Amino acid sequence: MIKYLIAEVVREYLENNLNTGLSEKEPYWVNKIESFRYLSNPASDGTRVVVYADNPDEIEYRDARIDANQTQMFGLGYNLPVGEVGGGHYWWRRGSVRIDYYGIGKIAQPDRYDAAEVGYAILGRVHNCLDRIQVSGLIDPYGEQAIRFSVITSSFKESGGNKVNIWRGMLCWQVLTQREI
Repeated sequence: MIKYLIAEVVREYLENNLNTGLSEKEPYWVNKIESFRYLSNPASDGTRVVVYADNPDEIEYRDARIDANQTQMFGLGYNLPVGEVGGGHYWWRRGSVRIDYYGIGKIAQPDRYDAAEVGYAILGRVHNCLDRIQVSGLIDPYGEQAIRFSVITSSFKESGGNKVNIWRGMLCWQVLTQREI
């Protein structure tokens, strides 16, 4: 399915571009960039970014077909034809990118404000990369083609306890796709 291919394009782009210009010794360095479920200990791995073809924290975050009532979408820049029997389909395929910054151990920040600055800088770098991803022309074995990638929501929050500076965030994305029937 196209969502798997899109998630892999996102992961590969982040692997190739997210740490550009950084040293592994800088607190902004992302140690792990993975797809789907992450199974190791995040506290020992340090900062990580995980790409999902859905949003594991929100079951209601679903793909959605674009129907006759949604063909004039604001800001989309497309005038989409209505799907019809025997015609094509337009979909929003949705996924997310989770960011976990653990300001502990060898990359510990002296206080929570410094940790917040580092965490938000990492969030900004990830968002900047996602804004540059190109998926147009990506086609799955069933003929569904990706048209346009966009980030639609973002959240970031402080976590952890006293002297444990952990920041966690999520960027949710969607891709306009189409398939001829």
